[in-house]
Amino acid sequence: MLKKFEVRDFAHFEYLLCQRLGFKKITLDEFRERLRQLGKRPPRPREGRETGFEFKAKELTVIVWTTYLEDKGEFREKGTDAGWVLIIQNGKRAHFSRPAPRTKNFLLNLYRRVWTNWCRVSNRPRCPECNGYMDITKGRYLKQRYWRCVRRELHKIKKKYTLGFNFALPPRAKKFKESEYKRRKKYNAQVREAGKQPYVAMLRRRGWTTDEPKNYRT
Repeated sequence: MLKKFEVRDFAHFEYLLCQRLGFKKITLDEFRERLRQLGKRPPRPREGRETGFEFKAKELTVIVWTTYLEDKGEFREKGTDAGWVLIIQNGKRAHFSRPAPRTKNFLLNLYRRVWTNWCRVSNRPRCPECNGYMDITKGRYLKQRYWRCVRRELHKIKKKYTLGFNFALPPRAKKFKESEYKRRKKYNAQVREAGKQPYVAMLRRRGWTTDEPKNYRT
């Protein structure tokens, strides 16, 4: 599924999402409703409306923004935007994958993020104690997430039950995430060696990505 150059162009990308994974295009009204739910607006004036997709399963929604302007048949100019994948839970943003920059393999990298989050939502774990769906919960660090069940009254041990965020991913998706973590860890180490702080750009980013709490450990 994730072989290099499999995602040939935007039409192929759309085929993979809609025909293989079960996504559907987001209409203009749905687009406006998503922004209203998230309380977001673009960080700067933008022309045109990019093509987006969504997938719903097990009370979660995966949203994909592509930077592709369908009415023009082209992507936004490089350096002005990036591809985004997020998971909505109870009408709020629960998880945001790292943005996919407009590099040579942009669509492939974006598809990998889409597929990983599709796997998470499709395989949303149930609590071993009460059998209810577990929720996405923020951890101590900026991008850290867990699966957690807080229905203590239904648990024998009367405590929260927690699983790793990659718990329900298939082996191939876990391997992709592990390689991504290693690259990120190496990059963050290089940033610190240069006397800088990781995640500064992310914390300062304007618009619909500024509502991340800024007291996370990095």
